[in-house]
Amino acid sequence: MRTLQDIDRDNDLPLFTNCAVRHSGGWWFKSCYSSNLNGEYGRQDETGICLVDRSGAVPVNFCNITFSVMAMRPG
Repeated sequence: MRTLQDIDRDNDLPLFTNCAVRHSGGWWFKSCYSSNLNGEYGRQDETGICLVDRSGAVPVNFCNITFSVMAMRPG
């Protein structure tokens, strides 16, 4: 289970950077991201609201997401 990371709590694997600072938002980062639904609205780079499709040979970034919904249920 990953712990939430934010600007003042660095819980990710890369020792050289804080992924929450790099991507402008808190998230359950591991080694920076394959999703960042708490990024900055309207940004087309890695600080935006992004998903990364790693199923192909070349990753395709989807950073033009206009909204996201996170739903949680009790464990």
